[in-house]
Amino acid sequence: MLGLVFNKIRARTRELQEVWKPGRLILSFFSWLGAVAGFQRRAGPFIYVAVGLSVLAIAILFTIPRNSIRLFAKRLVAFLVDLVLLGLFTFAIVDLLYKSQVIKPSAIVSIAIVWAWFFFFVFFDWRFAGTPGILLLGLRLKGGNGKVTVIKSLARNLLTLVVPVIGAGRMLMVPTVSKLANFAEWSVGITILSLIPLSIAFSGEQSLPDMVLGVAVLPKQPSASQSPVRLRRRDWLLLLVASILSGVACASSALYGSSVLERRPLERPIQTVEISGNAEARIIAGLRSNLEADLTSAAEVLLQDLRLSTVVGDLPSGGEDITAPVPCLAAFRAKKTYQIFRAQLNPQTPTLIKAKLLESLGNTLDLYTGRPGFVLLQLSSRESFGFFNFEYSENYIFCLMDSGGKPTNFLAGLSITLSLPVSIAEPTLLILGKLDAYSQIEKVPIWPQ
Repeated sequence: MLGLVFNKIRARTRELQEVWKPGRLILSFFSWLGAVAGFQRRAGPFIYVAVGLSVLAIAILFTIPRNSIRLFAKRLVAFLVDLVLLGLFTFAIVDLLYKSQVIKPSAIVSIAIVWAWFFFFVFFDWRFAGTPGILLLGLRLKGGNGKVTVIKSLARNLLTLVVPVIGAGRMLMVPTVSKLANFAEWSVGITILSLIPLSIAFSGEQSLPDMVLGVAVLPKQPSASQSPVRLRRRDWLLLLVASILSGVACASSALYGSSVLERRPLERPIQTVEISGNAEARIIAGLRSNLEADLTSAAEVLLQDLRLSTVVGDLPSGGEDITAPVPCLAAFRAKKTYQIFRAQLNPQTPTLIKAKLLESLGNTLDLYTGRPGFVLLQLSSRESFGFFNFEYSENYIFCLMDSGGKPTNFLAGLSITLSLPVSIAEPTLLILGKLDAYSQIEKVPIWPQ
């Protein structure tokens, strides 16, 4: 009885769909026009470039065999699984060691983590014919005689992981002074990173290092219709074009995405500009000496970095969540400037010391003469894990006013953020052994103290 009722409902639904089919087509057409208009409004002058890249990407996609796309997708997912597993395991173990103070953050610890990751891939490729991600996806690494030697596993991971990271990292560390140069730098860096993964799709299911070393990542029981591993002249050209398209698309998204998605006029600055000159340095020098006098003798170790910057641009929250007196808002709209006090603390800093530091920074605001105006106090702690970092930040936005001739500070906004910054430049410095440059970026000593 119940099945009969469901059959009648299905039949009636099909009848109604046929009746409304012309109307649905008309609505779909107008919806498509609205989507195109919305995309054009957001993309602005980049729409023609975006359409051209999309058409070219689709044309390239149709030249790739189905088996190659399937294996490329599996290997990409397997690599992401490996990264997640390694990241979680590293964070769990190293963070526990940090908190128990068995080891302390330093450049040496970070370089040990980076090379431990590398030898993780080497060991699993040699001993188990694949990393956990590859094995979970039903794939196996096979050599000419069925097994991969230690030398081939080492060479394969050097060509697959180390060489692209160093190439892209060195490219992204080149100083640039213009947006065009920055865009070109990002495009080339991401092109280098995407070349080897995309070669899996264009070569017939294997990457360039696999073809050079005579190894292959295949399903556990490969079918007889497996595509041959080759790279013809046309495949080389398509691989190069696809890699460049990936670099250009990612660089466009990274550098111009905010202005496109937020519908900001293109003539406005895409990013805020921070200035830290002699005036800011003098203020920080005096502030640091006062803080070290007010706090304990351990402040020199707990306070890893203290900086003051004058910022030209929007407030960190964009101004939507700021509730401040009208004079502050009017002064900010007129000048579009504010200042940031950044204090980076050791992650093991006691809560009492952190509260005392915040109080001392708050007292410093009374000496500030730029009233009315905004000042951002940022307390952050950062733990380095080689390929990634874990950062905790507390942001206090104060509106500085005068009330009856006395300085008055209003808390206009408060936010707490947890982030997981990932960088290519920092692992590059660690791989190349430039520990002094890495320690300056991360504000950690070279050796544990």
